[in-house]
Amino acid sequence: MIDASKDTLEMVLSWLYTGCLIPFAKGERMLSQYWEVFLFADIYECPALRRTVMTTIQKSCGSGRRVFFAYRTIRKVYSMTPENSAIRCYVSEFYANHWKPSKDNIELANGLADKYCYQDAPVDFFYDVMTLLSTLDKTKPPCLCCSDFCRYHNHESEEERLASMCLSSTRSGHG
Repeated sequence: MIDASKDTLEMVLSWLYTGCLIPFAKGERMLSQYWEVFLFADIYECPALRRTVMTTIQKSCGSGRRVFFAYRTIRKVYSMTPENSAIRCYVSEFYANHWKPSKDNIELANGLADKYCYQDAPVDFFYDVMTLLSTLDKTKPPCLCCSDFCRYHNHESEEERLASMCLSSTRSGHG
């Protein structure tokens, strides 16, 4: 059984009753809560909840309120999920598209070293980001991490994808 926090269980119960994830925090702490709910859904094999988490995270990105996962949360994502995990793919693609290392330096200067300490991030995360950066075409907006809502849903078939009514405006075929 997963050791879920009270906030995580409240978010799961709220989702069960409303179909929406209502975070109890803001900023990176909110992403950390989403990560905990994703892990809960992964352990208990609840793809609908996993998809809701991913869509909710993507919508916050697409709205212009880009919040980055803290490196300590990325370490958890990378250590507790397989390479093809939806959230792991999202995190690396999001960083490849939106990360500016200079912002980390500003946060470090502002005393937020516990959130933005490079040593907390796993090496394979930076490898994934650098690999994506080497092939990324930033001249073709919008980025898939913010616009293709089925990209990280891991649908088992195209029929399921179509039935989920999650077709994105990009219709890229990923999902």
